[in-house]
Amino acid sequence: MMTYKAEPDISHSKGGLIRQFRGDPNCAAFYAWVLNYLGQLAAAGHAPPTPPLVELTNGQKGNIGEFITFLVARNEKFGAANYTPSLAGALIPLQPGTAVGLDIMVLFLDPVGNTANDRLYIQEVKATGAEELTYAEALVKDYKKLLDDTQPSTALQSRISAIKAKLHLELNWPLAKIQRVEDIAQPDAKHCTRIRLMPTLVHDLRHGDPAAALNKVIDQIYLQGWPDGTIEGWSIAITRLNEAMVQMANRKSFTP
Repeated sequence: MMTYKAEPDISHSKGGLIRQFRGDPNCAAFYAWVLNYLGQLAAAGHAPPTPPLVELTNGQKGNIGEFITFLVARNEKFGAANYTPSLAGALIPLQPGTAVGLDIMVLFLDPVGNTANDRLYIQEVKATGAEELTYAEALVKDYKKLLDDTQPSTALQSRISAIKAKLHLELNWPLAKIQRVEDIAQPDAKHCTRIRLMPTLVHDLRHGDPAAALNKVIDQIYLQGWPDGTIEGWSIAITRLNEAMVQMANRKSFTP
């Protein structure tokens, strides 16, 4: 049983939505749901940190934020068999370091071969327990990197190369099928009609106006040239997020 709910969607002027997810019936239930997944996925011999952590590295905050995000995203959007995720920090939520690459990429290839329906979802995540939500603006830079041809290692085409390698080498997809992935991406943002961007803010429920912060972020990302209707902002909130993430890392019960 899911222990969060979606608030009413907010429409953006250029199409797309801002979606907001909150604990249901409360943040304690949401926290317990995430903690249960952490416990299930941790190996039996993987002991919690000793002594318990009192603060997290920025990298681990990001990893836990990505883990929370993908749990929600899989339930809300990417749970069907034809969605194939490629994850970074979400795979190492209990580690202090970061993973190289985009936070969350999810590929959808139309099962009947209609390539017009193929999609690549790119979900970049920022997690902050601060009272001000200005950290959300870093999402703009994350997506801008995809278009920076002076930095090939972070550009969209290098990301496509990485996901092609993953699909072929790890998941044993045939090369002919993988070519469809490359066809989704185009050299210019304005022609990337089959890519969907999902800037996501994981934050403290008590602070700020996440809808306003994400609306500003989406406006700035659209200025990079992405087509109208291709951006969907997400807000995921837990009360006392900083403390909650520390206790998640310690794998301890907690009441936000």
